Amino acid sequence: MPFQKFRPIKQFGRYNTLMFRDFNRRNNLKDAHVLQIDPEIKQAGIKIQNPLSRDFFKQFEKKDENAVFPLHLRRKSLEDHPLYKTQNCLLFDGTESLTDGVDQACNLINSCEPSPIPTSVYSSIPNNFLPKNFEDHVIDSIMAGEKYDPSMDKLPKKFDPILFWTYQVNHYGTPVLKRNNIILENLVRKVFLLAMHNEKLNFEKYRYSFDDPISSIIPANLTSVNTPMVFRHQPHVVIQSEDFISQLATEKQILETKQKEIPNIYPISPFIDLQSSNIYNDTAVVPGIASDQKYVLNTILWAREQDQKYPWTRLIL
Repeated sequence: MPFQKFRPIKQFGRYNTLMFRDFNRRNNLKDAHVLQIDPEIKQAGIKIQNPLSRDFFKQFEKKDENAVFPLHLRRKSLEDHPLYKTQNCLLFDGTESLTDGVDQACNLINSCEPSPIPTSVYSSIPNNFLPKNFEDHVIDSIMAGEKYDPSMDKLPKKFDPILFWTYQVNHYGTPVLKRNNIILENLVRKVFLLAMHNEKLNFEKYRYSFDDPISSIIPANLTSVNTPMVFRHQPHVVIQSEDFISQLATEKQILETKQKEIPNIYPISPFIDLQSSNIYNDTAVVPGIASDQKYVLNTILWAREQDQKYPWTRLIL
């Protein structure tokens, strides 16, 4: 059995540190020689700086990067945007859904909870609108997003909140949001083609746009904080029409909504998802309406991520 009598010497131990500190302290007590500048250097006009001055290291600080590049390559600031305005607002960018959902949205815009679509709308649909094989059309639309799409993107690794100790394998395929958008777009096309086939719809009166951003603004005098609120979103399908949507409620039903209470989401603040920003558009922005006033906003459709195994929760990544 090997026996080691002495422990190996460490590379830099405690005693070495004490010796180094003592040596460094005595070395610092020695007077340094004063720098003598030759008169020839002074006559040459060479600039000599004192490294002991406070402003010595300021010359090495990193200056503005944009000053190095020409004007067309410089990074523009927010103030350089042609639509930038100095007026502040509360912005909801639409990248994440509201914390408390519909109740929070109603509290923000001072509105009551939405009521379901009246039965008169469903009864107005003719019985022969949907063909007998409409179920096959729905299956084909769903399969287009679930199986037929050739995308092979690397999907994020899932986390199972119930079986949290299991190892989830990386998968490749179509992302959930892209798959939902494909299904939604196919269903919209199927319904409109059926309406045209049954002569229930004039296709020329409608216009579609996909993945176009929209923006709306609430003036400051209509908000509870006296600050304008801007809501932005990028829905997958925006449908516009020449005719306005028919009124779904009577005047009496609209006046009765004043007696309803606005949803209260306390202790959550209704402004928790809004951030302070500046106004860029004073009016609502909808694709195609600004250039052609013939069309008005009809329907907005979008998809969201949802876990298929636990549908009551959002997709956990």
